[in-house]
Amino acid sequence: MGTQAPTTQNPYERTDVDEKLAKQKAIDDWLPISSSRNAKWWYSAFHNVTAMVGAGVLSLPYAMSELGWGPGVAILILSWIITLYTLWQMVEMHEMVPGRRFDRYHELGQYAFGEKLGLYIVVPQQLIVEVGVNIVYMVTGGTSLQKFHDTVCTDCKKMKLTYFIMIFSSVHFVISHLPNFNSISGVSLAAAVMSLSYSTIAWVASVDKGVQNDVQYGYKAKSTSGTVFNFFSALGDVAFAYAGHNVVLEIQATIPSTPEKPSKGPMWRGVIVAYIVVALCYFPVALIGYWIFGNNVEANILLSLEKPRWLIAMANMFVVIHVIGSYQIYAMPVFDMIETVMVKKLHFAPSTTLRFIVRNVYVAFTMFVAITFPFFDGLLSFFGGFAFAPTTYFLPCIMWLAIYKPKKFSLSWCCNWLLSMFCELSLYSYSTIAWVASVDKGVQNDVQYGYKAKSTSGTVFNFFSALGDVAFAYAGHNVVLEIQATIPSTPEKPSKGPMWRGVIVAYIVVALCYFPVALIGYWIFGNNVEANILLSLEKPRWLIAMANMFVVIHVIGSYQIYAMPVFDMIETVMVKKLHFAPSTTLRFIVRNVYVGKQPSPSPSLPSLSIFLLLMCPRMVGGITNQWLD
Repeated sequence: MGTQAPTTQNPYERTDVDEKLAKQKAIDDWLPISSSRNAKWWYSAFHNVTAMVGAGVLSLPYAMSELGWGPGVAILILSWIITLYTLWQMVEMHEMVPGRRFDRYHELGQYAFGEKLGLYIVVPQQLIVEVGVNIVYMVTGGTSLQKFHDTVCTDCKKMKLTYFIMIFSSVHFVISHLPNFNSISGVSLAAAVMSLSYSTIAWVASVDKGVQNDVQYGYKAKSTSGTVFNFFSALGDVAFAYAGHNVVLEIQATIPSTPEKPSKGPMWRGVIVAYIVVALCYFPVALIGYWIFGNNVEANILLSLEKPRWLIAMANMFVVIHVIGSYQIYAMPVFDMIETVMVKKLHFAPSTTLRFIVRNVYVAFTMFVAITFPFFDGLLSFFGGFAFAPTTYFLPCIMWLAIYKPKKFSLSWCCNWLLSMFCELSLYSYSTIAWVASVDKGVQNDVQYGYKAKSTSGTVFNFFSALGDVAFAYAGHNVVLEIQATIPSTPEKPSKGPMWRGVIVAYIVVALCYFPVALIGYWIFGNNVEANILLSLEKPRWLIAMANMFVVIHVIGSYQIYAMPVFDMIETVMVKKLHFAPSTTLRFIVRNVYVGKQPSPSPSLPSLSIFLLLMCPRMVGGITNQWLD
């Protein structure tokens, strides 16, 4: 029996493999989120403090004035607890796969949701937050420089904010070329110290100033709708103040790790220290600032503090130093994403020249946006602040569930806590706007509550038409089984349990939306109310416009929920009956044809049939069975 000669690897092939591995390692080492890990636990502490304690802490007293004592204190404490918990989740997930580290936020998203979907979910919101923060810090840094200049040089000629933004950005044109997180540790440490310093100055100077004579703690808006708007704006301020989750994995990547001593230990110690510092910064500034100035506090509490001038000037300079470090912390993951694409996808050679061009262009872009849109910082409190909510409150929990509770998680379920969540928020938002704006408008002078039809037959017709409207408002039974089909089910834990809990929560939301709108709307306008109550509400225009936009967002989601079973029926017939090959092209044609159909007439026509279907499901089922027999 012959023997086979052992095969040997071609030395040239081995050399090629070694060269490719060496080249890949050189690229990985060159990138900002590199494999060079020598940070200690205190790096985690001051990196997290720098990322989280932004200049937003100075707006917390203003947020308190819009929230009030009770809700304000509760929201501050709850945000502190919830964000600490979600940070713990992020730290735990960094090395949840043995032998692998998720050094970048999008890598964790890809593991949780899939290669492509993970990028689509994580990268856009990550860029919005990080680039948005950098733009805001350009404005904040320039504004603080301007305040410093005006405080120390009262007789000097006033300069435009644009020049101060350019001065602030000139610093970043230099220090942005520090290659990675480890190299900006000194800048981050200085920024963390400055954040604690100017926060302390803010509340100590407030105590020294004393409670103002005309202090008031009531809501400052003159209308109910204005109060509601300010309340949600304050929530945005708080969400912005607790930012920092976007860079947690990248910070943890700087800490060495072994199976015996994983990085989560020192990282978590650093996070705990950081959150103690956060509490020492946030709570005294928010509570004391509001206590001293009440609802007359400025959006930046340093504006309410005029003396001593040297101390206020120093505080503004501390803000400048802090946002220099914060800018770098938030810019580093963006630099990493851009440079990764440049060298790994577009095959540019990693070089100092490439880094110089990429980072200068980015700094110039954020400076240009900050100069061109000076109102951006003001808009952030209401709109931009909520951009931080997904990364701070929701996304870590969703990824945690996807990774650690896979039996309770599915892709369709995720697409539904994303789409349906936004729809529900929109529904609750425009419903609240409708009844709050109605209360603010007040009961009309000529209000009448009798039937408006002039004949008995007209009254009867309107009565049954109204029953149809109510039935249409409670529509949804047609898609219940399809929704329940997305929930995992076993003989021990059938799907009806979580489905029923979801239905109960949904009906609580329905009650909170329907009853106030129906009762208050009729109480205010009587039988002169329009078929759409938003038509009866003309002012304030911006609030009614916002409510209509919330309606648009809601019906976008509702359309998809109701369309999905139709898509399923059509595509089932096409594939199983007509034997078309299942393909993206088929789906593209079928769904575009359906979406492109003519819209149906007013919903009042099929309302009575919906009423019958909803109120008599067993009767309909019985009739159907007899017909089938």
